[in-house]
Amino acid sequence: PVLIVTLLNCYSDSKIPKIGYWGSATSGAFDQLLKNFSNTIFVFEEGDDINYFGTSALPVRTLRCAVAIVNPRKDILNGGDLNEQQLSNVTIRTGTFSDFQVSIMAEYIVIYGNGFDNTKVTNIAPGTLIEDSCLFYIAADNINPRVEITRIHFQQTINGSSINGAWPLIQLNDGRVTVSSCKFSQSTDVTSSQFNYLEVITPKGKGIISMEDCSFTNISSGSALTIDTSHGDIDMQIRRCNFIGCQSYQSYDETSSQCSSPIVIFSSFSYATSPTSVPAFIVLPVVVFTNCTFTNNSGIKANVAEIKGEQIKFGFSSCTFTGTSEKYIYVSSTGEVDAVSLMITQAFGGCKASTDTTNINLDITSPASTNNLITISTKGEVDEKTKYVRNGGNDGSGHTGENEAITDAYATVTKAISESFSGSSKPLLINIGQGTFSDHQLNAGARGIKIVGKCIVNTTMINSKGAEPKAWLASTVGV
Repeated sequence: PVLIVTLLNCYSDSKIPKIGYWGSATSGAFDQLLKNFSNTIFVFEEGDDINYFGTSALPVRTLRCAVAIVNPRKDILNGGDLNEQQLSNVTIRTGTFSDFQVSIMAEYIVIYGNGFDNTKVTNIAPGTLIEDSCLFYIAADNINPRVEITRIHFQQTINGSSINGAWPLIQLNDGRVTVSSCKFSQSTDVTSSQFNYLEVITPKGKGIISMEDCSFTNISSGSALTIDTSHGDIDMQIRRCNFIGCQSYQSYDETSSQCSSPIVIFSSFSYATSPTSVPAFIVLPVVVFTNCTFTNNSGIKANVAEIKGEQIKFGFSSCTFTGTSEKYIYVSSTGEVDAVSLMITQAFGGCKASTDTTNINLDITSPASTNNLITISTKGEVDEKTKYVRNGGNDGSGHTGENEAITDAYATVTKAISESFSGSSKPLLINIGQGTFSDHQLNAGARGIKIVGKCIVNTTMINSKGAEPKAWLASTVGV
């Protein structure tokens, strides 16, 4: 029999043989009909998507072509059960590159630029009335990928107004994602559209997202950063990022608006039990900003961040807030007001604003509607006095715990850390004496706290507190 096969622009990540004949010695003889996926693809302004192969000598022209022909698999087929981890690299050289709705299908991919002053990637706005401004997104069937994006200037172009459910410029909707040393901007000032800019969506859970050394500058109309969580096992860390002159104009809605502040964090995570007390906080999604600056931003509900929906464990560590209004953070949450208020006070450590204290607006939406102002310290990194904890001490209000004498020391670490807003560079020091100390639910949050005992033989801490059910001893957010 004669088999005639035509394979046009088809690729394979299989090892030899790619094309085989059952029971024939000629298996592999026609492997050249299938192109090999490349592990490294180059994108140049002078590249050619039709005639070139993506090598440094023959680069392609677009990001769309590059991510389509780079090796999509991290576990190579026919690998002899070796579970080979295959990294795919897309390198974008100096120049300006435009694209639209690029789907990331590779399971382990790094997209490099040549520095955000040299490499600019922008979306192609298709018309005067458009449904989205999407540049790229992670494909829906790309389950738990690892994606790294670095050293690129992303610029959003908008020609019209968005409709409900419009996609953002960049949508990161699954997996482990790292974005570093990138710049985000818009080509023109836009006030009528309601596009999110960079949106992180975690519908499948188990997301680990980090953003480092990035800047969002003059993003207008929609939110610069939207984080939408629907699972508890989410960890997002934003480090050393700058948000400058971002403005959001969308009217506020408690349940659906995601463009009414420069940063919007929304959770629809469903709890097995009602999270009305502090112990439940350990299962919450985590979003932390560390060493970030927020300068002259504005929004309808908050000038920096709006945190709403179900409860979220968030933190701001050593961050700087600057603006004409102190309406920096707004929290709309379910839960018991005392427990949520406590979590908010623990969520700020070493932060600095134009005033020594700042009010956080808290709206409790369920089980009962209440409105509160939570006052936090925004003096920045200041020297904290040592707090002492001793057997026989007391947590009464007649002293500050700053003296080593038993009559002036606290009895619990919980009390010693309760009023601290220390940052990580100048942590509050807790000096614990000899003996056994029962405590639990010590939530350091985003604060800097250092606990020192008298050595492992003389000082013991137990995760127990009176008749209360045993729980975790201590927790923190951020790094």
